[in-house]
Amino acid sequence: DPKITANCTLTQTVSCDWKNVEITDFFDWIFTKSGSNGNFLLQTYGTNRVTEGKFADLLSPAMILPNGVTTIQISLIYYPYQRTHGQLEVYAQYPRLSSQLYLITKVPANRTPLRWETLSATYQPTASVYRILIRAIAGNVKLGFAGKFAIFRIMASPI
Repeated sequence: DPKITANCTLTQTVSCDWKNVEITDFFDWIFTKSGSNGNFLLQTYGTNRVTEGKFADLLSPAMILPNGVTTIQISLIYYPYQRTHGQLEVYAQYPRLSSQLYLITKVPANRTPLRWETLSATYQPTASVYRILIRAIAGNVKLGFAGKFAIFRIMASPI
């Protein structure tokens, strides 16, 4: 059954509705424990074997808009491991209609400072059942950590 909200809150335990996409992408999102505070993180894995433009996808469960609601809020707290990391993109998908992705927002390469950042966007889905996809895209692999990101929290809900 579709959910109204899809969250991923990582502390000492994992409470996450979001899943790593397998087979159709080039590297993965995995749960790891932070060395500094012991909290879990979602982190891209396998970036050392990818080329520029390859990506790792993280997918929400199927979501549904409640009656009378037209807008959702998507926010995530993330960390890029290097300024030339590539980019992070957020898409909507309407699985009952097609597999096409619709760009909601992105963090461009070379823009983000090396610290925890918040990305927040609103979106008006064009169908009542939808999914949200977060994509990490590898940048210049010669500089290392090409598509490496960590995510601490994801929230997607109607507003």
